[in-house]
This record gives sequence, C-alpha cells and structure tokens, in this order.
Amino acid sequence: MAFRNLHCRLLALKAHLGTYWSMLLGALFSFIVAATGVAGFMLIEGWDFVSAFYMVVITLSTVGYLEVHELSAQGRMFAAFLIIGGVGSFLYIAAAFAQVLVEGRLQVLWGKRRMQRQISKLRDHFIVCGYGRIGSIVSQEIKNEGHEAVVIEQDPKLIEIMEQEGVLCIEGDATSDEILLMAGS
Repeated sequence: MAFRNLHCRLLALKAHLGTYWSMLLGALFSFIVAATGVAGFMLIEGWDFVSAFYMVVITLSTVGYLEVHELSAQGRMFAAFLIIGGVGSFLYIAAAFAQVLVEGRLQVLWGKRRMQRQISKLRDHFIVCGYGRIGSIVSQEIKNEGHEAVVIEQDPKLIEIMEQEGVLCIEGDATSDEILLMAGS
C-alpha cells in the first residue's frame, strides 16, 4: 500500500515537472555523487569533512589542483570512479537541457507548464476524453454551464487547436494513470 502511494506521488511529480523531470533526476544524481564522494574520502582516506568536501569540488569541477593530502591506491581508484560519475551526471543534465533547446520547444513547454499549473489548481472539474465532434461539443457545453473542463486528447493537431482556443487540455492517452493524474482526477 505504501509503495503504491509513493508510486502515485512520483507519477504526479513527474507529470507536474514534465520535461524538467530529466534535469531534476540529473541534479539528484549529481548530489548523490558529491555526497558519496565526501563520505568516500572521509571513510577511505580518514579525512575531515572540509578536506573531503574540497577534494570532491576540485575533482568534480576538473580544476586539476593537487590533492589535498596524498591519496592511497584505494583513494585514487575511488577518485577515478568519482570523476566518471560526476562527468556522467553533468553530461546527463547537459543532454536533457540541450534536448529542450534543440527541439525548439522551450516556449511550448512554458506554455504547457502554465496550462498544467492552471489544471492543477482546478477542483471539482470535468475531464473530457477526446476533442472530436462530440468531445468539442461536450466541453463547450460544460464551459457554457459555468464549469471547468480538462480535455485529454491524443491528436497533436487537435491539441494545437485547443491551445489556440484557450481550452485546458493534456496530450496523451486517457487510459493512462499518469495522464489522469495530470488532468486532476
């Protein structure tokens, strides 16, 4: 039961963050690498926190200063793996950010994020599955009655039309738990 609750919360967070989810994971991984580095130097080399932290900073930033203290063979192996983990996490974050920029979707993402914020504030609203002939009429009638509605649609062309018309919408499959959570079910 607790695992299911955690899983639902993670899905909701992932849905809320959208594309930024990858960058958040990269930042979390970078933090874990740095914390592991500090703990590793403290345990392997017996250094104090400040020396271990400084060594992690100069190692992960690839500045290239001399070591704080002489490293043992185990310490050198640990530092090598720390560099691989640090560079890997940085590359992951850079790739996630580049994906957002290269696809030219930054403005679109901000618009979708703004729409998702509006949707997340809704309470007691209707969810309409599909914006075809009937779905568009149903969502208009709901709006005419003074209620809010969120439309879930798979067709990108219809999503674009709804965004231009100011209809709150989410692109995806209405049978997906993640999409339903995004819609505020």
